[in-house]
Amino acid sequence: MMCAKSLRKDLRFSSIDSFLSNAMIGAGETFFPAFALALGASQVTTAMVTALPFLIGSSVQLAAPYLLERIGSYRRWMVLLGMIQALCFFPLIGMALWGPGVPITWVFAIVTLYWACGLSSGPAWNSWMATLLPSKMRPKYLARRNHLGQLGLVIGLVAGGCLLHFSKQAGYEHAAFAVLFLISGAARIGSSFSMHKQSERPGSVRAQRRLSLKCVAKKVRGGGEAHLFYFLLILSAAVNISSPFFNPFMLKQLSLSYAGYMGLIGMSFVAKIAAFSFLSKAAHNIDPFKLMRVGLVGVAIAPALWIFSGDYTFLLFAQIVSGIVWAVYELGMTLVLFGVVKDEERTSVLSVFNFLTALMVLLGTTIGGRILSDLGESSSTYFLLFGLSSAARLLTMILFDRAAESIAIERARESRERIVPYVRPEEIAAQDAQPVAARRPAEERLGSVG
Repeated sequence: MMCAKSLRKDLRFSSIDSFLSNAMIGAGETFFPAFALALGASQVTTAMVTALPFLIGSSVQLAAPYLLERIGSYRRWMVLLGMIQALCFFPLIGMALWGPGVPITWVFAIVTLYWACGLSSGPAWNSWMATLLPSKMRPKYLARRNHLGQLGLVIGLVAGGCLLHFSKQAGYEHAAFAVLFLISGAARIGSSFSMHKQSERPGSVRAQRRLSLKCVAKKVRGGGEAHLFYFLLILSAAVNISSPFFNPFMLKQLSLSYAGYMGLIGMSFVAKIAAFSFLSKAAHNIDPFKLMRVGLVGVAIAPALWIFSGDYTFLLFAQIVSGIVWAVYELGMTLVLFGVVKDEERTSVLSVFNFLTALMVLLGTTIGGRILSDLGESSSTYFLLFGLSSAARLLTMILFDRAAESIAIERARESRERIVPYVRPEEIAAQDAQPVAARRPAEERLGSVG
């Protein structure tokens, strides 16, 4: 059993990792679409800067369970991927200093490697945390960790937005991107150092079962786990009908300055911080499926709010709503996945799930991009995308309810099977007096109930 001192140290450095890695996202990853626009990419191409590299990167990360097994350490694997991800920012610095004329395919290539590292680290991190973090501590600690991560993201985002805003006015927009990418790379290096300082339970990687694609496919053909994954995949497609297009909508259709753009995105993350702060105190008393359902209703409504008004104050309100509902949904989803996926199978299952998610992200983005290309890059077309995405998200609630019901039934069945009934001595004597063929074990009698 891990001692309390070691656990406190691990949680402290894990929290630092969350802050720094999210600062990287706020100052760097968030501005990838804006960077593509600054290099002259079209609005549809800008949306694909996330979706297509995400798919290719998720294909690469299918090899992650095998490579993790070869390395034999969660910590070494996570640090290696973190350092490679940090190094991805340095070619982007060169592209930013070069300015317009850089082939957009170069940006795609670097962002693909960036996503491959990020996606390959996710399943391993989940498995690593499952070995370090006691189950009773997970709701409260994960909410606090997410809260700190969102704080780091907002700081990175605000710093990046302000730097780009004032640099563009002074004529140094591309140099500002170079500075942001340098800060992001440094933050990821610090994050990797924090992971290096965490402990690792001996033999935890060897305890993982590396499942083939065929085995994972068999696991998700039926049952509650399968229904949950079906829901999550369809929701990913529904979300990405509109999600990648908010950035070009704000920068091109609304003609927001970088400060205004940063303000809208930042407001969502500020709302997330406030929500996680509340959830860290209340989450352990709430059923994770209830958290997911409440969050899902809000997630479905959020994009439709953008249709009603283009007023900046109203859009700030819409972003507050979006931040709160996504915080509720994401925390519920994290807790549900920790409880549903077996610890020893988590890395393999989530690697395949990441790949399938990327396919659905590309599907949703392709649908949105095709509509935008066919109907024209106008505000009315964007409103159509927001409405379609909202409707599709609402429909996924049918799949969610089915998944929650299936998992509840399976857990009730497992609970009954774990019960060892009390058998009175006179019953044992009576059984001994019966012919062997007439005897029925207590477990069989229990199984016949209901």
